[in-house]
Amino acid sequence: MGWPQFLIFIGIYLGISFTIGIVVGIIGASNNIDVEQIFTGYQAGIIEFVVIMMALLFYKKIRRFVWESFSFSPLKEKKTYGYMFVGFLIFYLTQYILIELIAIEDASNQPADLGFNNLPGFSLEYILFFVSIALLVPLYEEVLYRGVLHRFLEVRYNFWVGITISSLVFGLLHIGFPISATIMGIVMVVLFKLTKSIIPSILLHILWNTFAVIVWSTM
Repeated sequence: MGWPQFLIFIGIYLGISFTIGIVVGIIGASNNIDVEQIFTGYQAGIIEFVVIMMALLFYKKIRRFVWESFSFSPLKEKKTYGYMFVGFLIFYLTQYILIELIAIEDASNQPADLGFNNLPGFSLEYILFFVSIALLVPLYEEVLYRGVLHRFLEVRYNFWVGITISSLVFGLLHIGFPISATIMGIVMVVLFKLTKSIIPSILLHILWNTFAVIVWSTM
């Protein structure tokens, strides 16, 4: 896959994002819905998931390119779960050190930004929040950053270009904790490389986000 195909996919992705954004904005404004919350809260995760799936549906070349990274074979090997455990441990220690100990990052606003603080206890909205943050966000982020961006750069250039750029982009888009998010991106790529499948990184991402939601629920 070359740059033209990659840029076409980005164009489709941005075009769908813009269209859905306009539609949601109009519907929200006409019904007195907090549009800003929709685009910054957990609803944004659902929208992004839909956008990615639609972009893959519309562009067969990228869909086939991403599908090549899916393999369930590593789930039959015990070492895969060992890798995932080490990855989870790195996530935890990284955020504990950077956020709690030396306090150079701050993720305290994340629950509020995602709308978690306004959820009415265990409800349909809570379930939607959980599905969005713990399931859909990990899935679309792994597909986009590891399955598309990293793999494209690795195939086009080399592994180090792929892991560096995809991890930095992933980290910079996580406001409040860009360093730890960048490290998370690196771990995900390494896990992908070790298992030759994106599925373990998706599962690890789901486990981490589920852990975060559980922690928020007990605060």
